[in-house]
Formats: sequence, structure tokens, C-alpha cells
Amino acid sequence: MYWLLWYVQIIFTVNYAEHVSEEYVTEISKAILDLDKTIYIKLTNPSYQDGLTILSELLNLHLLLNEISRTFQENNENAWKITDELQDAGGLKILKTHINGTYLKQALRWPDDKMEDIKSSLIGISSLWRDLNRSAKEPMGNANYPKDIKFQLDTT
Repeated sequence: MYWLLWYVQIIFTVNYAEHVSEEYVTEISKAILDLDKTIYIKLTNPSYQDGLTILSELLNLHLLLNEISRTFQENNENAWKITDELQDAGGLKILKTHINGTYLKQALRWPDDKMEDIKSSLIGISSLWRDLNRSAKEPMGNANYPKDIKFQLDTT
């Protein structure tokens, strides 16, 4: 329950990012990276069997990235700072890891619909991540954006 309240607070902070101080930029980046790490551990641990929690965490990650993307549209400098911090930390781990959906489905006995929801969530996060990097490239003129994203999910 604490995690959910923490992410709601972070999303609220991002919604009003024009008033966010430098310390909140770091907190938002840390929240995204912590959530990414938590999801990565659960998706790569064959003993973890709570797919609904993973879906919930993927949704929270998607919402956070979506709100940061929205702040780019408002030409908010904090969005660039958040994206820079995420890039400096190496980006999102779940988008650089081969996640074998077939293995997860068999090992965890997850139904097809849950696997499709996880796949769709990961694809949505990957798309948002690319958009954030593309948005960050334009105003900053930095040739390092976007970095390649190695994202694979096998569900067949």
C-alpha cells in the first residue's frame, strides 16, 4: 500500500512539474528507476507468481513516463532534467532485457490474457521511452539521444 501512495504522490508532483524543485526531479527519476528495477526483478525471477502486481507496477511506470512526456509538450525544463538523469543511470533496465514470455507463461502458469497485458504494457513503455528520448534530443541538440533500445518479448 505504501508503494502505491508513493507513486500517486510522484505522479501528482509530475503533474505540477513547473513548480518542482531540483530535489523533486531527482526523486521522480529515482522513483522511475526503483520501479523499473522492481519490475525487472519480478519478471526475471521464476519463483515470482503475482502477475497482477507486475501489471499494476507496469501501469504505474507507464503513467509516470506519460506524465513526463506531457511536460515536454508544455516545454518544461524539468522534463529534460528527469530524462537526463534516467539516461545517466543507464535507462530502463526492463527495456534492455530479453524477457522470454513463453518461459514466464509456462513456469508461472500465467494465462494468455495476462501475458498479452504484460506484453502490451512493455510495448507501451518502450514507445513512451523512445518518445521521451526523441523529445529530449530536439531541444538539447544532443546526438546521444535516443539510445538504442533492445526490447524483445516472446509470447508464442
